[in-house]
Amino acid sequence: MAGYYLFLQLGCAFGLLAVTAFFGFIPLWLLEFLRKKGKDQSESGWLSYLSCFSGGVFMATCFLDVIPHVSENYQKMIEDYGVEYPVPLFQVFICCGFFFVYFIEEITGLIFGAGGHGHSHGHGHSHAGPIHVDTKEEKVTKLV
Repeated sequence: MAGYYLFLQLGCAFGLLAVTAFFGFIPLWLLEFLRKKGKDQSESGWLSYLSCFSGGVFMATCFLDVIPHVSENYQKMIEDYGVEYPVPLFQVFICCGFFFVYFIEEITGLIFGAGGHGHSHGHGHSHAGPIHVDTKEEKVTKLV
């Protein structure tokens, strides 16, 4: 019987992963669709809305399902084994997970983002220098 519950939990976990991944990839699919249509991602509020929705799915999954489940099992472990830790370990690991996701986001922003260069400050000139955009091949070259 325990094998059945393990199989059920694993199936639910992978199902939840698939649903979360599906809704998480919707903004990427929308971005690709908008690029094919010739619209820039900044012109579309839908991309922002869908990104917020996928983040909300992630947060709801975490707060409404994962954290209560882990908390219940943590309390059961303390009662069954009589082990007491000075800090609640599951909450420490949850915080570490959130910070890990945050740091990954910051690192990818630094690596793949503009990094503060190539934007206009609204005072009549740009710091990017002259560029040439080849729309047929989607290449951008700097003319310096």
